[in-house]
Amino acid sequence: LDIIEAALRCVLSGVALVNNLRLDNHMRISTRDATLARCVALAAALIAQPRVHAQSEPPAYQMMRNEEDWRGFSATDPPRGFWDPIKHIQLGDAPERFVSLGGDARVRYEYYHNPSFGRGVQDHNGYGLQRYLLHADVHLNRWLRVFSQLQHSKESGRAGGPRSFDENELDMHQLFVELGRNEGRRDFTFLRLGRQELEFGVARLMSVRDGRNTRIAFQGARFVNQNEKYRHAVWLLRPVKIEPDPFDDSWDKGRLVAGFGITRYDVFVPDGAWVIYYTQFQGEKARFEQGAAREKRHTLGSRISGRGSRWDYNYEAAYQFGKFGGQPIRAWDVATDTGYTFADTRWRPRVGLRVDVTSGDRDLADDELNNFNPLFASTAYSGLAGLIGPSNAIDVVPSVTLRLSNDFSLTLGSALFWRHSKNDGVYDLDLNLIRSGKHSNARFIGQQTTAIANWQLTRHASLSATLSYFAAGRFLKETPPGDDVTYFTAWWNYRF
Repeated sequence: LDIIEAALRCVLSGVALVNNLRLDNHMRISTRDATLARCVALAAALIAQPRVHAQSEPPAYQMMRNEEDWRGFSATDPPRGFWDPIKHIQLGDAPERFVSLGGDARVRYEYYHNPSFGRGVQDHNGYGLQRYLLHADVHLNRWLRVFSQLQHSKESGRAGGPRSFDENELDMHQLFVELGRNEGRRDFTFLRLGRQELEFGVARLMSVRDGRNTRIAFQGARFVNQNEKYRHAVWLLRPVKIEPDPFDDSWDKGRLVAGFGITRYDVFVPDGAWVIYYTQFQGEKARFEQGAAREKRHTLGSRISGRGSRWDYNYEAAYQFGKFGGQPIRAWDVATDTGYTFADTRWRPRVGLRVDVTSGDRDLADDELNNFNPLFASTAYSGLAGLIGPSNAIDVVPSVTLRLSNDFSLTLGSALFWRHSKNDGVYDLDLNLIRSGKHSNARFIGQQTTAIANWQLTRHASLSATLSYFAAGRFLKETPPGDDVTYFTAWWNYRF
């Protein structure tokens, strides 16, 4: 970004040079020399030292851009970044009236060797993915806010064509009105009405699915009240259906999600939290190995998480009940993630162990469904490759993360997958049955070894890459094809 800014400044100086052509030759030469000197000085300053911001640092960019708070930010105190003037554009004299503009651009390459363990269409060259987001955050006064965000996502070169989540021509991704007050990080109340993104905790049930090319949103109402000790949230929403043509997305009338959550802060450690939540989900038709039917599912769960100087942890458990057609639902999920950081060691390695267990159907012939439904979970269960979904699965994932510098991290991990119930099959993230469990008694699905690199180039730009190798286990080989899968993806992301 600094290079772009320096170039733009040089261009502006060049414009000034052109405007001075009417002057005598000596003056033109002097102006040209001044322009050259300015460009050289900018390049030298860029190489010699990083940009230093004023004492009031700009807020950090968030993955969910509607969570950013640019109140009180001023772009008039030099030196500032190139994009900072559009982050707080004053509307009139009232300090609480302003608009903040921003956007995201992500360009990505993705490749699978033996997709779907050999059942997919092989693409020898990989394919490209693009996603662009542009938003406007309008604060009309202290208690009224309007947030809008456009999304455009595109796929090119994939054998077999784009998947359902690969493409969404220009559409209104978010558009909501927010009524409320905001007194700080842990002191606010708001009611959001309209189309909005939603993500809870570590995104095991509700997420925007940022790992995919098209993010998802929900339409409806959400109320949140938070203070230093507690957070209370209530929501009534319908997911937005992703349609490929411009401005044709609409809410899904066949699905509904509603619930509430209560969070208690500063549990065990200063950054610790304990959450109790309830969610009701209604779906038009769900498909499992047992069959297809309309479902009404209730999820009652709890999560406790925290981070100390060395230890970090996240433990979650959920129980689901309801009706699948005329049959009862009884399903559950348990997840743990524990890490220890060697803070005094070079590269500050964080050693972690994650264990997830999600129930599968015990008996396909009985009148009870035991499949856990992850609702709108992220790809975190099996990484960006997304080969194994979070139903009827057990995974154990040891990992180590190295901070090679303040801006570069490397994570190495190996996930082992088993079926929870030998009578049920294997599902993907969208609960599509990818292998029936009727033809093998084996539990072991396979082992996925992954390397993840993240490099924060500047405040705005980052580079990321993931390489995974999934060695098919006995279950996949007994339900052929059971080919090993290699997955690679790399992307450049820019935010302003």
